[in-house]
Amino acid sequence: RIPVYDNGVRIFGNEPGGSTPDTQPPTTPGNLRVTGTTTSSVSLAWDASTDDIGVTGYQVLRGATVVGSPTGLTFTDSGLAAATTYSYTVRALDASGKQSAASTAVSATTGSVAGDYEIGAASPGTVTVARGASASATINIVRTSFTGSVAFTASGLPSGVTASFSPASTTGNSTQLTLAASSTATLGTANVTITGTSGSVSKTTVVSVNVTGTTPSDFTLGSVSPLSVARGTSGAATVAINRTNFTGAVSLAASGLPSGVTVAFNPSTATTGNSVTATFTASGTATLGAATVTLTATSGSVTRTTTFSLTVTGTSSGTVTATPVVSTNSPWFNELQLRVANTAPITAMTLTIVVQRTAGVSYSGQYNTVGGQITQANSSTTAAITYTFTLNSGQTLTASTGRTFAVQTSGNGSLHPTSGDTWTVTYTSGGASTTTSGTF
Repeated sequence: RIPVYDNGVRIFGNEPGGSTPDTQPPTTPGNLRVTGTTTSSVSLAWDASTDDIGVTGYQVLRGATVVGSPTGLTFTDSGLAAATTYSYTVRALDASGKQSAASTAVSATTGSVAGDYEIGAASPGTVTVARGASASATINIVRTSFTGSVAFTASGLPSGVTASFSPASTTGNSTQLTLAASSTATLGTANVTITGTSGSVSKTTVVSVNVTGTTPSDFTLGSVSPLSVARGTSGAATVAINRTNFTGAVSLAASGLPSGVTVAFNPSTATTGNSVTATFTASGTATLGAATVTLTATSGSVTRTTTFSLTVTGTSSGTVTATPVVSTNSPWFNELQLRVANTAPITAMTLTIVVQRTAGVSYSGQYNTVGGQITQANSSTTAAITYTFTLNSGQTLTASTGRTFAVQTSGNGSLHPTSGDTWTVTYTSGGASTTTSGTF
């Protein structure tokens, strides 16, 4: 008999002994699995079914109830109760409505309203890594009253690509994924599943990884530490230019500056170097307080940015001058003095002198001519003796000259070279903090 088909399904023809319809059901879907849960949803995935009749869709059951009829290989069941366990099965359907036998059941428990977490989308969502190089992405953890540690793993990696996490397990809100490709890593794009596990609960997100044959050419700006500048003064910050196979010239600009603050870059024009010094100058009427400043680096049509905190403080009305003096230098006894003068009141100060422990040198004493406003301390290692003088909290040093801070060491007959000894003074005057340093 000649086969007869209805909408692609064989009805009869060439059957032994007559025209009995073909009643073979579709093949059962394979590898049913839970790919994620939230407090109100469960996500499922399964593998395709193939047979001579053809699968045209699927049927998802929660227990005995049909909850969806997807045409693809994934389904998300939403509107569920928190902290509840649900069981699922999936059947394949053909064009005539025949069903496969139910797939193996899986169970999933939705998260609690409190004490839950999710793995957020990676940033960036697509990571391009060249053979022989590495690239990174940030994996965020979205916590809902959840303080537990989350450990990370990666699966579905292309051949020749390895993944590491820093930290590998964290109670924080993110981890950095680093993907390293060998020189023979498989080229092309693959979806890598990132799994975050805490106890018996696992959550996932997907990162698209594109392995290329050459190292990409790019640059970024390094982070900049917060900077404080007093009215009427200047402060400088070093901006690192991190280059990856990139040799182009880069120019910098700043935006978000407080009123009355200007910036000058050195070098002032585009540079092929690896850093730029940004000097911020605040006028006597500059707007006080903290501001978020954006630094933008441009090379051709490519721009990269970084932000940092710039704080304008009250006028700095005074300066400190520190003069190092070698009072005594003999094979048996040494005294180094730092003589300090200030032109305006000092409200905070820490003065540090570090003496190298050359042959026979050991702590002998220290003193200052200020008195009880200063707390003295010292510590020794095999390499150096550190002396500190700290202005006590709530105390103020009025403008003066000739204040002396002295440190003493004993010897064993070998002359100590004082040129390697150092000093540092950090002080606050007029609301501005300044550090000055030098050697003896």
